Amino acid sequence: MTELAATLYLPALIAHSAWRWVVLALLVWAMLAAFTGRRARLAARFAVPAADMQLTLGLLLYLWLSPLGSGAMTAGDLTGEAGFFAIFHFAAMVIALVVIHVAGISVRRSLERRGGVLFAAALLLTLVAIPWWRPLLRF
Repeated sequence: MTELAATLYLPALIAHSAWRWVVLALLVWAMLAAFTGRRARLAARFAVPAADMQLTLGLLLYLWLSPLGSGAMTAGDLTGEAGFFAIFHFAAMVIALVVIHVAGISVRRSLERRGGVLFAAALLLTLVAIPWWRPLLRF
């Protein structure tokens, strides 16, 4: 890990950890708005870019800053926490982001019920893939 990566690791991890709460709240709002048909497009307009920003922070951590990300893959250490982050967390969150984008497209095309189901699926996948054993807020 370079000196710059070591310096940026903790601030990026704090931002990623704190931003998850914003994403979760916006996914709940988008799901409920899509099911009720009220302000579904507005909710999707906030939820999709928020999830994109979260993935961007996550990729920054995974590919460059974190010793638990791609570094674990090259070291071959795929057990325990390193395996969770290197494989499951990464794959589940990328899939959740794709589902969130499809949900946003569905809502824009006035298919609110479908968008609500997709937002609910993405929310469930996200909740399963969050490492709840780690600190909920890092400050």
